[in-house]
Amino acid sequence: MLEKAITGDVALIRADRTDRYGNLTFRYAQAKLSPAMATAERCTVADVRMVEDAPIPHTEIDLPGIYVKRVVAVGGDAGR
Repeated sequence: MLEKAITGDVALIRADRTDRYGNLTFRYAQAKLSPAMATAERCTVADVRMVEDAPIPHTEIDLPGIYVKRVVAVGGDAGR
């Protein structure tokens, strides 16, 4: 028996860092469920702690920017 995947409209996730391409990295408990939620929803909004100007190295990316529709920069170094 095959179960249909659960999908939704919007995923609100919290990330540690992002670059200008929307690639995300996670810390602690964020890394467990956030990537799964982001890939299952139609629109993903990421609340990030720090925005970097330089691209994040591909070995450190936890969620590619293709899944992220919006980024909201709040927190410690958001304006950097």
